[in-house]
Amino acid sequence: MLLIVRGERPGEASFEKRTQEWGVDHFGVCVSGDFVAFCAGLNAKGVVFSAEPRDNGPSTRLAFIEAPDGVSVELLSRKGTM
Repeated sequence: MLLIVRGERPGEASFEKRTQEWGVDHFGVCVSGDFVAFCAGLNAKGVVFSAEPRDNGPSTRLAFIEAPDGVSVELLSRKGTM
């Protein structure tokens, strides 16, 4: 799977969400394989994490990255697919 997240380009104006609004708040992507290496690769490419990779219970790892327009992308890995 290929996930492309781009930032603001010169001449574009993004906005900061101040409250919950209509529209997309976040969406999730399941990551199979080495979750830590996947996140490290994104970090090396300059992707900004709003929540660093962490365990969320005994069988789930997750992280959140920032996308344009205040949208977050949830990265999720379940035990057995890690």
